[in-house]
Amino acid sequence: MKRRTFLQAASAAVATPALPIAANAAPVVAAAPAAAAQPYIWAEFVARVHNSASPAMFQRLLKLDEATANGVYRELLRDKVITAPDAFGISKAARPYPHPPLKAGGAKPGKISRAKPKVEKAFAKDPSRAEKGQEAEVVEQENEATGEIPT
Repeated sequence: MKRRTFLQAASAAVATPALPIAANAAPVVAAAPAAAAQPYIWAEFVARVHNSASPAMFQRLLKLDEATANGVYRELLRDKVITAPDAFGISKAARPYPHPPLKAGGAKPGKISRAKPKVEKAFAKDPSRAEKGQEAEVVEQENEATGEIPT
């Protein structure tokens, strides 16, 4: 038996008699979700984060019943937290949370620097072909001449 397993078993055997019997017999009650306690606050948060709102969305995300979701939606409209619904029944948030801009591109700098010489070489062979968008043919001809397999 490994030391860790032995120590866990020994500490569990020592701690078990210290637990009260009533704690073991008490039924476990599931905690109510936070959205059920304060649906307006959570609905406002969801509407601002997603920049859209509808009663169906509140039902799905906050696990609200239909009456509560409709009531919260009407309150948000009344308080001008969300705009009037469009043709699809979706409202926009009046003041959505700002999202950070995504990085342009997505390619890593190392990959760009490795590809740059190949592209320059293809354009340098025949600039007129590059202007016509036929640089791929130059690369194919080069691969056939050298016997390389394109990746």
